[in-house]
Amino acid sequence: MTEESIRGEVWKVVLPLERPIGTSVGPFREVNAVVVRLRDEAGTEGCGYALAFDAPSFEHLAQSAKRLLAEQQGKLTQFIRIERLADEGGDQMVRKAVAAISLAGWDLVGRRSGKACADLWGRPPQRASVPVYGSALFLDRSQDELVEEARALRKSGFAFVKMRGGQSPVEDAARFDAVRSVYPEPHCVAIDFFFHSDVARTKEFLRRISAAPMWVEDPVPYEIIHQFEAADRIAAGEKCGLAAELLDLRRGGIRRLILDVEYLGGPMRFLETARTLQAL
Repeated sequence: MTEESIRGEVWKVVLPLERPIGTSVGPFREVNAVVVRLRDEAGTEGCGYALAFDAPSFEHLAQSAKRLLAEQQGKLTQFIRIERLADEGGDQMVRKAVAAISLAGWDLVGRRSGKACADLWGRPPQRASVPVYGSALFLDRSQDELVEEARALRKSGFAFVKMRGGQSPVEDAARFDAVRSVYPEPHCVAIDFFFHSDVARTKEFLRRISAAPMWVEDPVPYEIIHQFEAADRIAAGEKCGLAAELLDLRRGGIRRLILDVEYLGGPMRFLETARTLQAL
């Protein structure tokens, strides 16, 4: 008996933003996503996507997804095993393409079986929910706009939020405390510097804010991130593509590790890495 044929498509999607969002690396005016869509003979669909942040990467990601999709020859078993089959050779865009295809395959399996992917991946029966944070509050917002946006996020049900930093310690601290006026509980507000700080500036920011953050994300390159103390609540790891890189951060004293399914190359690699780190 032959395996049914699964049709695959790759879409390049450009989503213009209502207004540019400000980050420490400059403004973003659009979101570029490569979407993989799989469809079985009964018309059931599964989708996955990955993001790119510049034109060359966007094209490379799309072409990689098309090539990998063709190599699986329309077989669902290969789509959900692509994390084991594909050799990305250290290429981050290929790894992201693998993640998009794997997510689409698992999404299709879940829709066909009527089960959430979390259950397919081994969700404990007693776990009915997971804590999440709203990731927004960019640098183009004034302090008044930050407060307004934080109120909207809180009203939407987010008990935690992540904002962006990258200005002077004085400005970042003032903006942080403005968000804390809406989220006054301990450890509810994280701030992401996207590697655009240094050890001294980050420590000055921490001295100026009114309460400890949920975490301070990626303030400096990972090569020197061990210079912080545990009390600084530093988080890192989102840009790591290998479990070994995350383990190196953990050995260097970073306890708040952030995993990204696209950078790691798919949900199976994500879950295996998370379980390894959780054991530590």
